[in-house]
Amino acid sequence: MLAGEPAPTGPARRGAKPPVFRIAAIDDPALPEVLTELAAATADEMNADTVNRELSIARKATIGIERRPAPPDRIKALAERQIAAL
Repeated sequence: MLAGEPAPTGPARRGAKPPVFRIAAIDDPALPEVLTELAAATADEMNADTVNRELSIARKATIGIERRPAPPDRIKALAERQIAAL
């Protein structure tokens, strides 16, 4: 996302080489806005955890970038009280 290239999907993800990202781009004052737009544009292609991971990497070097809300995790095991309620 930071390089403006789509992330590889499916089997192409394994062993994929990361794109080159000019480190000088971190100093660009428009970077937070650009990343926000990229995150919104790629949100449909990647799940929230992937987008958030990439944004957290950028957040370490920039400010003004907000975390995207992740959907609730519905695959966790039930707590004992939830099982008892069933």
